[in-house]
Amino acid sequence: MESAGDIASVLALIEKSTLAQFAKSSSWMYPASNVGHILGLMVFFASVCIMDLRLLGVFAETPAASLIASVRSFAVAAFIVIALTGGFMFITEPASLGFNQTFLTKMALILAALLNALVLEAVFRRQIRAAGRGAILGPAVRISATLSIVFWICAAIAGRLIAYT
Repeated sequence: MESAGDIASVLALIEKSTLAQFAKSSSWMYPASNVGHILGLMVFFASVCIMDLRLLGVFAETPAASLIASVRSFAVAAFIVIALTGGFMFITEPASLGFNQTFLTKMALILAALLNALVLEAVFRRQIRAAGRGAILGPAVRISATLSIVFWICAAIAGRLIAYT
């Protein structure tokens, strides 16, 4: 297991990288990344909510698998934008963010949300695909959908709170 000193050394190397130096010296890259991050969050959260709301029984007249298939690509693309822009913002101050409890909480919430999505896909894929028009999915699927919304909202809140910690 790595020590805090090893992690601090890696974070310091990231902060000294050419890309990090460019990010710090550019007057427009950080603001552009921040705006891109927020726009990506909006599209991502809207996509996730549409999928999760269907799993919770909203939009029940649309088969769950059909709705999820049509929205998932937006969620994936938006998540890529969020990860890239978030990574770009991270490299401007990795030494402080790497030990910031609010940032670490945000990362833990994102991990929990992604694991929840993987479990939902792995365990309930057949049930979701079989859910036709008007079908209400089982309680475990609805709990997972609720957790998804809660995890993503909490991650967004933690992200906004980083500036104040």
